[in-house]
Order: sequence, then C-alpha cells, then structure tokens
Amino acid sequence: MKHYNYEIIKRVSDFFKAKNEEMPTEVNDQLILNYDIQPEIDNASFQTNTNATQATILTTSSTRDLYLVGATLNVSKDAVNTGTFSSISAVVKGTTITIARIGYLALTASNNENMVIMFPKPIKIDRGTPIYLNNETNVAVIRSVATIYYYYLD
Repeated sequence: MKHYNYEIIKRVSDFFKAKNEEMPTEVNDQLILNYDIQPEIDNASFQTNTNATQATILTTSSTRDLYLVGATLNVSKDAVNTGTFSSISAVVKGTTITIARIGYLALTASNNENMVIMFPKPIKIDRGTPIYLNNETNVAVIRSVATIYYYYLD
C-alpha cells in the first residue's frame, strides 16, 4: 500500500521548480527524501571590562522566535576581598532566568574560569527581549566574555 504525504510532494516539487528542472512524473518505490532540518546556527558575543554592570549581548527579534542552543562564559578577576559573579540571563515565558553563572568566593586568588553549555533541547527566548551579560561585584575587577549560540525560526 502506498502512502502519499502531499506536503513532502509539494516541497520536492518546489525544489525542482527552484532549480528550473522538471519534477519526475514516475519515481521508484525506493525513493528516499533527504531534508536538511538543522537550522543555521549564529552567534553573538560581548566583552566587559567593568565591575557591577549589565550589558546586552543581543536583543531578540520582535517578529521571529529565537532558540538558544548553547553559551560560553569566560571570567577572570583580580585577588581582592569580595565575592564576584558573572552570568548570562534571558527572558523565557515572561520570567528572567540565568542561563549560565560563574562565581568566586571572597579572598580567592586571581583566577580565570570558563564554562561551555550546549543545551540538549533549545531554549525558546521571548521575542523582543535582551539577553544580558551580568557582572556582580563591588570591589573586584572582572573581565568577562559571553558568547551565545542560537537560531531563528519564522
């Protein structure tokens, strides 16, 4: 018994039309269609050289859905008597969440930390909202770099 998926047939037809070729009218029962279903991944980075600050890495489109697939966070600090934190945050379903966070305890020596996160299921970020790199400290000198990896769907 043959099953026809008309959406797939339409896509194949559109493919041939785009190449100015005629679609075959007869095909073998063993026809295998291969779709590239991976969206194109893009990235955005931001570097800070300041202490307590919030900087926008990227503001999402107000007309398309952004899906976050990964992030990296690199933080280095000097040795002073304060705890420090650097993080990446975004708005998901109307609530600001922390995507990644690196913290140092007070009185720790000068240090450098890296974090790489790849999400097994992409995180849908609210439309028209910023994705932030946050540094939280009062005394220590923080240098941080955040990179996010994402794709858009219409």
